[in-house]
Amino acid sequence: MRTTSRLLAFAAAAVFFLGTGVAHAAGSSSSSSSETGVTAQPRSTGTTYDRNPSVVQDGSRTYLFFARTKTPCDRLAGCDADNSDYDLYMKVSTNGGRTYGPDTLVALNPGPAAIFRGRTIAATRRADGKMIVFWASGANSSALYVLEETSQGVFSAPQPVLGVGYVPGIDGVFNVDAVAKGNNVFVYTEECCTSPGVYAQRYVSAATPVVGRTVVALNRNLPKATIDRNGTFRLTYTDASPYPTVEVYVDSSSDGLTFGNAHKAISEVGVSHWDPNLAQADGWYFLFSAPDDGSGRQQIAVAVSRDFVHWSQPVRITPASQQGVNYWDYWPEPFVTGKHVSLYYTSERGIGTQPPGTGHVWSLSAHD
Repeated sequence: MRTTSRLLAFAAAAVFFLGTGVAHAAGSSSSSSSETGVTAQPRSTGTTYDRNPSVVQDGSRTYLFFARTKTPCDRLAGCDADNSDYDLYMKVSTNGGRTYGPDTLVALNPGPAAIFRGRTIAATRRADGKMIVFWASGANSSALYVLEETSQGVFSAPQPVLGVGYVPGIDGVFNVDAVAKGNNVFVYTEECCTSPGVYAQRYVSAATPVVGRTVVALNRNLPKATIDRNGTFRLTYTDASPYPTVEVYVDSSSDGLTFGNAHKAISEVGVSHWDPNLAQADGWYFLFSAPDDGSGRQQIAVAVSRDFVHWSQPVRITPASQQGVNYWDYWPEPFVTGKHVSLYYTSERGIGTQPPGTGHVWSLSAHD
């Protein structure tokens, strides 16, 4: 089994980097992976800390949403990037993600300041073409906000989503993800504190927020979901109880609300596999994560499965360091178009004359 897993792991890397058409990029702003030879491209730049991308296809337009600090922030220079307040930004591509237009402010952080951090974003698109964006603190328990598209690329002001277990001062939402099936939007939350864990619910509107709220798994974190080509809801989340070993689980549902098939997909002793995320392309399931082995660096890894049950060992696909400088990569966001998988993520690697420590959105893309 272990030998098979290792073979599948290399197959995962091969499928991702070759089968999806990922090519080497040129240009001084790119950065090459010493392990894979694949070149990553920065999708944002500057002195602010940009993180936690969420990507949505809307007709011919690709929307890249991300969180941006209100002020310049360099983690290695002492800025607490996890506990800074973030605003909501987006960039738009009209050529399938090859290039993006300028940074555009979607919404200022609605606050309260130092309580709602605003670093976790989950955007999705209904069958009627309307995009819905959910916005969570990502750093502590707080309100969950929603923004609805009012016209192409224009959104309502953030509205608090009531009825998702949020009672001010008692409970709240840490992280959020969302997927749409037809015109139904399903929301997956990590919540605290009376009954902490992962929850599933269906979003209706800002006026009547959610219905069918169910417990997926107590004392679990960081839910991410996708819907496979057969219409099955696939969910992943972490179990941090054996920390520093953080394990990744996967689960399935036919209706998006009722789960009960959880099993462990990734576990490496002493390694914290944070931020798992899922995609399916060309007959393969991809399970991305951000392993931290305690060495002061963090990478993006990918495991693969044909049946969503048997998973390969994860393979690191971003470099751990370059020229003696450690990288900190996390929050992988796969984006599938046909058989192609592009991967967006946050990295603190340096860009040009800008030293490492300031997070930006990067991508490994079939179009680079």
